[in-house]
Amino acid sequence: MVDRVICDEIFYIEDDEFDIPPIGEIVVPPGSTIEGIVTVTVMNCTPAVDLVLNLLEAELVFMVQKELTIITPDEGLIPLEFGFRLARSIAFRKCFPPFRCRQLILISWSGWNAISSASPALTL
Repeated sequence: MVDRVICDEIFYIEDDEFDIPPIGEIVVPPGSTIEGIVTVTVMNCTPAVDLVLNLLEAELVFMVQKELTIITPDEGLIPLEFGFRLARSIAFRKCFPPFRCRQLILISWSGWNAISSASPALTL
C-alpha cells in the first residue's frame, strides 16, 4: 500500500506516423481513409532517480494494439490488425529528488480505472 503521494503528473506521449511504407502486398488506392480502434497498455514502468541532475525519470514500455479498417474510394474494406511495443523515456517536471521516503513505486492507470502497471520498488 502506498502511504504517501510525492508527485502527481500527467504525461502526453505521441507516436505520429508519417510516410507509412506499403503494407505487404496490400494495395491501398489513393484517397483511401482509415478508421478503427487503437488500444495502449503500459507493460513496464521503471523509475530512476538522478541525484546529480536532480531528476525523477521513468522508462516506459507500451503495448500498442491496432484494429483498423482501410476504406477505399469505391467503399472496399481492408481489415488490418497488428500490435507492437513502444518504448519511451519520461522526466517529471513537478517534483524533484531528494524524497523523504525509502522506496518509490510508480503506478499507472488504464482508461478503465484499473491499475495496468506498477513499477518494482526503487530503494532510495
